[in-house]
Amino acid sequence: MIGAWAPGAHVGGGFDSLAALREAVRRQKAQDGKPEEEAAAAEDQHKQLSTVEVTTLEISQDYSFLGPLTNGPPNPLTTLPETSRFSPVHATLRFNPSLRTSIDIRTSYNILFNQISDASISANLRSPRRGFLDVTWTTQRDLEGEALFRQNLTASPPFSPNQIGLQGETNLMGRKILLGMQTNYDIGDVVPGQPRLRDQRYKFGYNTQCCGIQFEYLNRNYVGTRTNEIRFLVNLKGVGNVIDLQSQVGGYTP
Repeated sequence: MIGAWAPGAHVGGGFDSLAALREAVRRQKAQDGKPEEEAAAAEDQHKQLSTVEVTTLEISQDYSFLGPLTNGPPNPLTTLPETSRFSPVHATLRFNPSLRTSIDIRTSYNILFNQISDASISANLRSPRRGFLDVTWTTQRDLEGEALFRQNLTASPPFSPNQIGLQGETNLMGRKILLGMQTNYDIGDVVPGQPRLRDQRYKFGYNTQCCGIQFEYLNRNYVGTRTNEIRFLVNLKGVGNVIDLQSQVGGYTP
């Protein structure tokens, strides 16, 4: 029998051995369980920590044994471009200031023109509660066309596309309402007759505990072609899409 004194266990001038025993056992369990609690806390803290790529810079260049990979300025006498078996120098910079934010920058450098031929920038923002937002910008330079036009070797002006893209989605009222959109807009050279605002997608959804409904509107604009599409979906929890209707309305095609 284990005998111990515990506060409040004094009864009639003697010791309540049962109360003392319970107190001793409680203290022993608390002492034995402390390392387990500390180990559990350390494990939870380890789960919260993860490896994050903060900044990465990559630079590369290819070489071909079969044929040229890069075109350079044209020869004024033959109008044929100078070529090289070396590719343009490609560079990629990735920067992640946080777990849910990232920036990606890519570019290519033409070694014969000694100029940047194309570049792109994309920024991404993620939030488990609020949704996401993606912004992209891409550009391409027609270096060969610029050189030909500058030397009066062609009457066609150079064609250098430049585009901005935006895509986002958010949740409201405790994830009951879903709002999303996606669009691309050309700010550079475009083909005659082609609208600058080409693709548009809008999304609206309402979710309950058992199901969700979603409505989408898609508009595509190209040279001589414009299409409008409507999509309606019903999703059951644990089952998936039970209704998926899609129809084209309005628009025109050549």
